[in-house]
Amino acid sequence: MKRLQIIIIFWFTFTFAPQALTAEKAITIIHSNDMHSHFLGSPSNIAYTPSVAGDDRTIGGWARIATVIKKVKQDRSNPVLVVDAGDFLMGSLFHMLSREQAFELRLLSMMGYDAVCLGNHEFDLKPEGLARILTRARSSGKIP
Repeated sequence: MKRLQIIIIFWFTFTFAPQALTAEKAITIIHSNDMHSHFLGSPSNIAYTPSVAGDDRTIGGWARIATVIKKVKQDRSNPVLVVDAGDFLMGSLFHMLSREQAFELRLLSMMGYDAVCLGNHEFDLKPEGLARILTRARSSGKIP
């Protein structure tokens, strides 16, 4: 009897397991990089509408990125992975806030980012400066 059970288990394993392992799975990946603390769109904010693109001359801005992330997550039934490949710091005067408040990391977390990579500009404040930013972000509970 035990031998028959073993044979049945092996048969099920080799018959149905490959189908389960090779079943198609969908995932949506939203990727950004080199945002360089450019929170605001360009060239102006006079007619800027962060939730609508193409209705003004403004290009970019983190509010529009947040809107895209939110919309994609609402429209998909599959998992959505939001990642940044680095250089989210430096490039505008806003990066001055990151030195003490870890503003970019906290904002990326609130926007729904799952993971971020450190680029070369994250090291512009030397390892000690980056450590302060990461420590501050972690202590606020807002770090992707």
